[in-house]
This record gives sequence, C-alpha cells and structure tokens, in this order.
Amino acid sequence: MALTDLTGIVRNLTQSGGERAVARALAHFAKGQVDKSIAVLKEALSGSPEDPALLLELGRMLAHGGRALEGTDAFRTLLRKEPQALSRINEAIEELRARHVAVGPMYDAIAEQHVRQDNAAQALAAMERMRVEDLRAVLPRYQVKWDQGRKSSTGGRLTRATLLPGLHLALMHETLREHDRAIAIYRDIARTNAEEARRILPRLEALAARDYQNSNLRLEGRDPVPRRHQRRGHHPAQLGVVAGGGEPQRDALRHRAGRRGSVGL
Repeated sequence: MALTDLTGIVRNLTQSGGERAVARALAHFAKGQVDKSIAVLKEALSGSPEDPALLLELGRMLAHGGRALEGTDAFRTLLRKEPQALSRINEAIEELRARHVAVGPMYDAIAEQHVRQDNAAQALAAMERMRVEDLRAVLPRYQVKWDQGRKSSTGGRLTRATLLPGLHLALMHETLREHDRAIAIYRDIARTNAEEARRILPRLEALAARDYQNSNLRLEGRDPVPRRHQRRGHHPAQLGVVAGGGEPQRDALRHRAGRRGSVGL
C-alpha cells in the first residue's frame, strides 16, 4: 500500500464527520462544482445542524454559488450557537469580497449579532456596508417578527424576542435614511418598555443631531415614557427635549452627539 493511501486512511480516522464533509466540499469546489459542494455540506448538516465548521463553510459556498441571502442564514445560525465565531465570519466575508463575490446581505448576520450584544454603533457600521437592495431584501425578516411580537405581547410589554427585531428594524430604517419609521419604532418601545429608555434616548439624540429639522422628532409635548416608570437617568423630559425642544436645545443635542461620536443602543 502506498504511503499516500496510508496517510489518507489516518486522516479519515482522526477527522470528525464535519471535517470530512468540509474536505469533500472543498474538493468539489476546487473542481468548480459549487452545487455539489453545497449538497455535501447540507447533507452533513442534516445530521449535525449546529456544527460550526459546516455552517461556516456552507455560508461561504452559498455565496460562491450566488446565494448570499441563504448563506446569511447559515452565518446567523452559527452566531446564535457560537457568538465568538464573529471574527471568523468577518474574515470569511472579507475573503469573499476580495474574490469579487457578492456578499452584501451577509453583513446583516454581523449586524444582528451586534444588536444582540447591545452595540448599535457596530450594527450600523455593518448595515452601512450593505447596498440598499440588500437592506430591502432582509428587512421583511425583522418587520414580520416585530409585527407578530407586538400582536402577541401580553400586558402591553414586549419580550426580548420582540425587542431585538424591533431595534434591528429601527437601525435599518436609520441606515436607509427613513428616520420617521425609525422614530416610530423607538417611540413604541419607549412606551411599552420604559426600562429601554437607556437604549432609545441615544438613538433619538443621534437622529435629532442628524435630522434636527424633522418635525416628527417632536412628540406633541407628550412623554413617551409613562411617569410611573420614571427611573434615575431616564426622565421622560429627556426624551421630550430630543423630540420637541426648540432650536437652542437641538443645538445642544447636536453638540452632545458630536462629542460622543458613536452611541450604543
């Protein structure tokens, strides 16, 4: 038996099932057989649906096959299972871009993870790397979750499973310069979940600084956070200033937002 044959046998014995599937997929890819590569990975995932190596490689291969939107779902699944995979996914996306592969929707998986980690600045940075059509392609995913979550909420309060898609959706509208829609979502969250004021106030301040002449930034003098839910540092007057203050107040907000730079959710 040739030495190369023995090496191959040893390698197969020491590799996991996922690693062997990735190796087969890469062999097909080297021959230009992207569809076969995807099929191998999907078959392997049917037995190990959360295998990190399989999910990462499937995302890459789907992008190579012109199916970046599907690849985004693979990356999302991986990040939910293994948040520390964020850097590997970032590297994979940048490698694909360097090969002139369309990866626009895939930045949404990065943005979603940053929203989950309460990092609005990084989420917005990821969204800004997406084309308008890519944003439009993934936006319905969050709109549906937001709408369904609000309908099924009990006692008027929103659960985290609803809040996260809502915040993600609002940031998407900010990226698309659809400020009125973003503001409407932030208002809804502030009114149902007063404790979220710490997330909402910086976003409204950022919008006020960016679009301070927008009349919809005024709340007709109403407090978006009920007074019974006032907390130290979350006074409704702060939100009222952002939404309905005069020109001197807006100047102060623009100065504050500029001094801060990026703000979190």
